[in-house]
Amino acid sequence: MSYRRDRPRVALVSVLLCVWVGCAASSSEEPPVDPGDPDSVAFAPFPGWPAEVTSRPIGTAARTAILRLALDPQQRAWVLHEDGTDLARRDHRAVLESYRADGTRERQMTFPAGTRVPELVVHASGWITVFVLSPDPATVMNTCFLSSCPLTTVRISPEGELSPPTPLRDADGPLRLGYSFGHVVAMADGEGFYLLAWTPAVTLYRVGEDGATRWRAEILPVHVGMAFFPASEALTRDDRGRIYVAYQIFSDDLAIYNDHFGRPPLTPRGSYDVLVQAFDPEGGFVGARLFGGPDLDGHVGLVVRDDGVIVVGSSRLTKYDEASSPNRTTERDLLVTSGRLDGLGSESYTTIDLSRDDRAFAVVAPPDGSLVLVGTTDFVQVDTNSVVENGKGMIATLSSDGRLLHQVTLAGPRDVQIAAAQLRADGAIVFAGTRDGPLTHTDPSEHANEGMLGVARRDLESSIRARHDFEYH
Repeated sequence: MSYRRDRPRVALVSVLLCVWVGCAASSSEEPPVDPGDPDSVAFAPFPGWPAEVTSRPIGTAARTAILRLALDPQQRAWVLHEDGTDLARRDHRAVLESYRADGTRERQMTFPAGTRVPELVVHASGWITVFVLSPDPATVMNTCFLSSCPLTTVRISPEGELSPPTPLRDADGPLRLGYSFGHVVAMADGEGFYLLAWTPAVTLYRVGEDGATRWRAEILPVHVGMAFFPASEALTRDDRGRIYVAYQIFSDDLAIYNDHFGRPPLTPRGSYDVLVQAFDPEGGFVGARLFGGPDLDGHVGLVVRDDGVIVVGSSRLTKYDEASSPNRTTERDLLVTSGRLDGLGSESYTTIDLSRDDRAFAVVAPPDGSLVLVGTTDFVQVDTNSVVENGKGMIATLSSDGRLLHQVTLAGPRDVQIAAAQLRADGAIVFAGTRDGPLTHTDPSEHANEGMLGVARRDLESSIRARHDFEYH
């Protein structure tokens, strides 16, 4: 079954049900998308990787891009990824799968071509909310990879049953997101959720279980950085229910922020900084602070502790002279910076140089107070942004002030990246990423990669005893 422009939006339910449980195809329809059967492929050691790490391959096509990873109350891993063969993503399809704790696949859902699925959240009840951009009659070329589409949600029960899609709306009408401006970041709020989206202003919504918007707060109006830089966002909350929003902001856009809101002005630190804003549970503004150093800083996550906010990510620092190192004057390091939003107390700013280039893609915060960053390490990226030497998968455990406690490195084949991670109830790190990936200018015939899902066991006592063999700034 295919999803055509002339069908009403509600037809998405039948499409999803077909790909989840299977359905018969009529003679006038394309065959239904393969729902995918459960499998018996369990986590296993991978050649050359440490014994505490086990993994399995995932993916349904030559190329896999990991979008999201979440754990439900039963500790099943839900992996959202896009699979296809075209580097421009024109043939990519979103795939949502659930995996048992041993790595075997329980369910698989493949979404219709042209549909984007940028986000999912897991609720305490075990229900899943999936955010779907699906074509409608106003969609150009019938694909959400090239034009704007309405944003809807579909809820999935712990047993795999789907609810009808709920269109998301605000006071201006249905939420429509474009391909370039289709940023969607969400976090569960009971059976509702917080949603950060470019609509087109960067806007935070609090949405109830019924899909109704309780309130919205503008994070930033339309600004320069949206046009040419893939800004990132992150959400978290504290024990008082306050919501924190992190947004990577271009230095020139701080003038727009200052003029638009009329708050105490913020001064840029470098070319890109991290703007953190906080709101109370009713949407009232609490405070804001800029985090960053002299160069380019970006975040992958926020952690709120009693003494303030910890921003975790990566920095791109100028380290080399152009005369002696043409097209390689900068290097990526890991970043941990912290401070209070009320401006009281000092701010810490720490970069951690593990190897050549190091880049974090996600962070988890175990209850022991450490920070676990996952990403890629020991790769080489030149100033024109091309990656010219393969990286290794990285699982780095840091103290809250940036001291290295333990590092696990996953080498080869070719490029290895860990894109997402979650903390399992037994303390293990569940991660998803890719291995055997290409460099930027690899021949198109070798552009395939292999998606992976894995588990890394953590031994906190041995982590604390680990040597601190790193550069500390």
